[in-house]
Amino acid sequence: MRPPREGAGRYAGSLASRLATLLLASLLTGCAAWAPASTLEAWPVNAPCIATRPAAPVLPAVPSHGIFEQVQALLAREQLRAAHVRQLESLLDACGGG
Repeated sequence: MRPPREGAGRYAGSLASRLATLLLASLLTGCAAWAPASTLEAWPVNAPCIATRPAAPVLPAVPSHGIFEQVQALLAREQLRAAHVRQLESLLDACGGG
């Protein structure tokens, strides 16, 4: 028969080894189960657009006589206005990114 002290020492050593293994496994799985502490979240924010506004065109005067001259002057005014609107729209599109 073995002395009780020898068996108890082996049992205690085996138990300590098993507990150490269990503790190590618990720590490793616990660390692996944690999510990252911080995540980066990006929010789209429009940056302010600083652009110089183009000067409004100088529109020609409409003559008070002659229908042909009036039509020509009105057509020239409309073309200048349309060009100015296109210029403003292109500035807005450049600022808005769209």
